[in-house]
Amino acid sequence: MSGGQGTLFDERFLGRYAGAIMSDPTTALVELVANAWDAYATKVEIQWPDRETGTAFRIEGNGLGMTADEFEIRWRTLDYNRLSYQGATVMPPEGVQGGPRPVYGRNGKGRHAAFYFSSPYRVRTGRVASRRSTRCPRASRTRSTWCRRAAVKA
Repeated sequence: MSGGQGTLFDERFLGRYAGAIMSDPTTALVELVANAWDAYATKVEIQWPDRETGTAFRIEGNGLGMTADEFEIRWRTLDYNRLSYQGATVMPPEGVQGGPRPVYGRNGKGRHAAFYFSSPYRVRTGRVASRRSTRCPRASRTRSTWCRRAAVKA
């Protein structure tokens, strides 16, 4: 076998791992809004899907965003320990008044809530000068790299 060895997952793994986060619409939506809160968003917009017009589900916040490196680590690490790596609070982005905000995220499962609404889903994130778009499919029997960074900046 050439190259590195990756971990393979059965197609049922992610649903079992994330549970209601991926199977219950209320839980999924709460998780996505909590993620925006944890990024110190002060505004969150939700676009509901519409089959007639082909409009996709979208949730967008004005929070801190992530650099490409932060995204790679956080999205590719199963059971990402938010408290260990980032602490129990988040500070406001530059230009936003406020003090430390307690975060809800703990175990890295909330990010999988988007799979309730779409597979694949797209994440657009970044700090001001480095916005990126990443496609995240719910793949079966593939290596543990669920999300692939898009070649084109968003």
